[in-house]
Amino acid sequence: AVLTMGSTSNTYVVLIHYSMDPTYAKVCQYNFVLFSMAGEPVASGRLSLGPFSVRVIDVARVIPAVAFQQALDPSDGLAPFTFVGFSEQASVPALIVNASQHLGAVSVEHIHPAQEYLLPLDVDQRRTVKSNAIHLWETKSKSVGTEGGGRPS
Repeated sequence: AVLTMGSTSNTYVVLIHYSMDPTYAKVCQYNFVLFSMAGEPVASGRLSLGPFSVRVIDVARVIPAVAFQQALDPSDGLAPFTFVGFSEQASVPALIVNASQHLGAVSVEHIHPAQEYLLPLDVDQRRTVKSNAIHLWETKSKSVGTEGGGRPS
């Protein structure tokens, strides 16, 4: 998902760990990486999500200040980034929330898991593709150090 940060708006990624089974009791690990528009990884993280929980990632606390300044477009005051998140233990829907107190506005977007439209119909092929993709994203996420706190107050 592409998301933007700005000095007059707040951007959040809201993770929802749920199940249709009321007895579901698994804790999952959720990994994420944020990339610049040039494709360079700029921040990453790993969270534990309990069953039936919601976690909020404040993007401004994750993106390093240097990455924010490099991505900032002076014409509109926005800095775009690409967000990639994954978990091997669960399918975790994510909402992207942009809130601007300055404008009195909120926007909410959601993403669809790749298996809904990109992966093969064959279950074994789907598992192989997903497993390979997770391995590659994990490799990229481990190469990123993050200090966070990129948006000016």
